[in-house]
Amino acid sequence: MLVPILGGRKLTEQGKALDAALRGQISAALARNDLAAKAGATQMVYGSAARTARVMLVSMGKDEKI
Repeated sequence: MLVPILGGRKLTEQGKALDAALRGQISAALARNDLAAKAGATQMVYGSAARTARVMLVSMGKDEKI
């Protein structure tokens, strides 16, 4: 599953729902600055096989360029 990450490391509403389902793993990765802010940068987050096994975070770049 691909999840777009908006400028400033912000999640969309759908991304927030997925983060809740993954028990905060997406927001934790963003808090650790694991994902570069550059447009097109990616970071894999691993969930449980029972839910969503893998989620690819994709940076959309800085707000002014979106």
